Amino acid sequence: MKVCLIPQSNLLTSNIGGVNRVIHDLAKYLTLAGIEVVDDPNSADIIHCHAVGEHPQPDVYTNHGYWEHPRTPWEILANERMTKMITTARVVTSPSEWSTKIYKDKLNVKPIVIRNGVDIEALQAVPKGRALKWLGLSKPYLLFGKNKIQEPSQGKALKELALHTDIPIVATIWPDNDMPANVTVCGLLPYDKMLEAIRDCLALISVTKECFSVQVIEALAMGKPVIGWQHGGTAEVIQNDLNGYLQPPGEALQPTIVHLLNNYATLSKGASTCALDYDLKTVIIPQYIQVYKECLECQ
Repeated sequence: MKVCLIPQSNLLTSNIGGVNRVIHDLAKYLTLAGIEVVDDPNSADIIHCHAVGEHPQPDVYTNHGYWEHPRTPWEILANERMTKMITTARVVTSPSEWSTKIYKDKLNVKPIVIRNGVDIEALQAVPKGRALKWLGLSKPYLLFGKNKIQEPSQGKALKELALHTDIPIVATIWPDNDMPANVTVCGLLPYDKMLEAIRDCLALISVTKECFSVQVIEALAMGKPVIGWQHGGTAEVIQNDLNGYLQPPGEALQPTIVHLLNNYATLSKGASTCALDYDLKTVIIPQYIQVYKECLECQ
């Protein structure tokens, strides 16, 4: 079977970012599973588009997020492209139930939920201690690892948390230049460095509303509980007192620290166990291959 992924992984400028990461991983692990990934859609048995990647007749389209209330010209254009792919593709997939609700009734489609995945074996092999060394810290920290803060309430929650805990906080970005002494801003990191940062953290902070965060699954795979807000696709993965603790959106994050510290061993074990449901090689890639086979059978 030959599969063409659009956008093509070799044309992406980086594998950083959720959608880029998914496409890079699909290209790699489909190949390992015996599927030939080709650049030319005309030579492919299956054409699989992602996000705003376009083709006149895709077999499979994976939607990674649809703007419910588009405001900018880019958001409007992106929705137009995604609407075209959603209504043209023979099969539509999404990484979370939450992400499908935005478009499935509006566009009258029945998407298949296939979660984003990670290579658990590779993540568990990420060395310990490296991030602590290059961060200059002596003990594990809370990690906020996104490339932007979506709204002021998220920045406010991060700042309040920092002021009410003595646990170190490492962040790729911070709301302003007023940082408490326990906050280290490391800036955006290359992918391998971000994995090292997750490996040495105490827990991952997730307040960003996302369709389905690859970073959340990476943290779970390394036994790191997730704390934050209960919305988006994250709410479908994190169960309170099992693999993390989430507060209603907008509420203070301080109570999550109490649960984290009081139940850390249980939460860490639960994180590792739950991550098995998202293993690329054994769970996620076989689901995509099954979708491809069903598409071929219906041709």
